[in-house]
Formats: sequence, structure tokens, C-alpha cells
Amino acid sequence: MSEIVTIKIDGLDKVKSAFAKAPALVTSEMKNAIQKALILLQGSARQFVPKDTSNLGSQIKTEITSSLSGQVIADTNYALFVHEGTAPHWPPLEAIEPWARRHGIPAFLVARSIAQKGTKAQPFFQWAKEATERDVFDFFDTAIKNIITRMAT
Repeated sequence: MSEIVTIKIDGLDKVKSAFAKAPALVTSEMKNAIQKALILLQGSARQFVPKDTSNLGSQIKTEITSSLSGQVIADTNYALFVHEGTAPHWPPLEAIEPWARRHGIPAFLVARSIAQKGTKAQPFFQWAKEATERDVFDFFDTAIKNIITRMAT
């Protein structure tokens, strides 16, 4: 003879409801944290980027690449060379002429210096990451706490 055992769990409907809301809630909170982090990193990178005409800084942009990821990019053809520096090379004079003129230095002398020494790295994205790391972690800690709190209600 078999018996039917019935177990009643109080509050199970609330748990089911909370889990049903979880995907949208997690996506919303994480997307908010990502957007905050990107904006903070963008501002910090703009602060650290070397300034001459401010063109490079104005080209630092945020980009949402999917619902839960994004990036901060410098949208120029020379950002990498500024960030990483260069090995010694002979640059085209027409490329450095505007900079040399603004600084009152003959372009040939600037080119010769670059040919001898290269250019020094100015890792503005790295500096921005280091300056904002704690705040970025805090954005995600807050998002997780918000998810837990909202799922419990």
C-alpha cells in the first residue's frame, strides 16, 4: 500500500515569482552598473590623455557592445601610438609638422628625436582604470545588493 505525502511550503509562490523576475532584474541592474562604469572610465581617460589640440580626448567614447558588455575606445588612428609609445622610427614630416609648429620646434628636429628615441608611452587608459577601479567595483557591488533586495520583495 502506498501513501501520498504532501508537503506544503509557505511562501513558495513568492520564491517562484522572484525567480521569474530575476533575468530582467539582473539585466537591468547590471546594464546600469556597466553604463556608470563606462562613463566614469571615459571621463577619467579624458582627464589622463595628453592634451595638445584636445582631439584625442574628444574622441574617447563609450560603446555598448551587447546588453551586458561595453567598451571605452579612442576613435582615432593614432591613439594606440600615444598610449603604447613607439620604437625609434623616422616619422613623415607632414604628420608631425602641425604639432611642431604649435610648439615652435622645427619638424625636422622633432622627427630626428623620434628617430633616435621613439616616443614615450602615455598609457591613459591604464591610468584611468587604476584611478576608477574601486568605484567600478562599487557600482557592481551595489547592483548585486539591489538585485538581492528587489528579489526578496
